[in-house]
Amino acid sequence: MDICVGAIAQELNRNHRWGRSEDELAGFVQEAMPYLRLCCADREAVEKVLVNYSTYGRMVRALVDPEAPCCERDSVARQWQDYLRKVVGKIWSRDGPVPGHEAEDVVQLAWVHILRGLKCFRFQSKLETWLYAVVKHADRELRKSAARILAESQEVPPVGILETLIGRERQRQVRAVVLECLMVLGRTRKKIEGLMEADPRKLDLLARDLIWALIGDMSQHELAGRYGWSEPTVSRVTHDLRALLPAKLHEGNGQHPG
Repeated sequence: MDICVGAIAQELNRNHRWGRSEDELAGFVQEAMPYLRLCCADREAVEKVLVNYSTYGRMVRALVDPEAPCCERDSVARQWQDYLRKVVGKIWSRDGPVPGHEAEDVVQLAWVHILRGLKCFRFQSKLETWLYAVVKHADRELRKSAARILAESQEVPPVGILETLIGRERQRQVRAVVLECLMVLGRTRKKIEGLMEADPRKLDLLARDLIWALIGDMSQHELAGRYGWSEPTVSRVTHDLRALLPAKLHEGNGQHPG
């Protein structure tokens, strides 16, 4: 490498008060070297790897090193799974539970992905960030699986999942309520008005796609790309819709124009 990793490690040792001796620091750098070689002489990337390896190296080694003590491996596994449960709790509080599944199902599926993919973790991001992404992926997998099972049980194609969940006779009514809610939300009113001017026919498709996003049959990323919205906007809109829809549907008792 073109930059002096040892000097950077010494600087971080002082600034972060790691308290490592010269020999300990040399051993630490040697352990992290497989990941440091991937940094392509980028000082910022080297610093990230050293800091993250200092924080998470022991936890990762406990799971990927076949010679790691069993007691240490079990301890780390419990810590990680506790963290995964917290992440699932956050996702479900926002998106709702996966139909037909318990939170532990998501945790265990995420755990399988972690054990398979941990050797590819490069310490260029915080471990919590990577774990959160793995849990979200596992949650999406189970949502898609639940939707497929529901579609098969009702003998309808995947595109009919919405109709299966809310009843075919009410789908247009619910879409009308969704559009009504969107007009109430300040952050989407202008977007909806712009869509009405450009192509009014797309409004019904937008309402359908938003409901698919709410039930997990369409990702927020796909919805954002389809309508040119940012993912944070889609996330906020689906969150607000989830809060508004039940009251609106109850308020009209299903008597909305189709």
